[in-house]
Amino acid sequence: MLVKTLGILYSYGCNFECQHCSVGASPRLIRNVLPIEVLRKVIDEAYFIPSIRVIAFTGGEPTLHPRHLRFGIEYASKRGFITRLLTNAWWARDYNRAKEFLSELKRLGFRS
Repeated sequence: MLVKTLGILYSYGCNFECQHCSVGASPRLIRNVLPIEVLRKVIDEAYFIPSIRVIAFTGGEPTLHPRHLRFGIEYASKRGFITRLLTNAWWARDYNRAKEFLSELKRLGFRS
């Protein structure tokens, strides 16, 4: 069976505005966020599609909505999904900050 990845884009908000952005993300769109209840429903429905085993959180910049990201990673990993994160890594200003952030995600079940 071919393993597929489900990309969940829960916001078009981003802290950058790049001309090459494939989704048209922007700092002007940060307030528009998919409700967590819908995020839960998407993950629940993906669970019943046998070929989807990976969930990638993307955007916009998914780390700008830490509550959504934490929930999504923890909930998806509890459902048995491998999780991925597509980010511009603005949060990795230095080694310690990056390590702390990734360690927190790992505690929630992040595994790539």
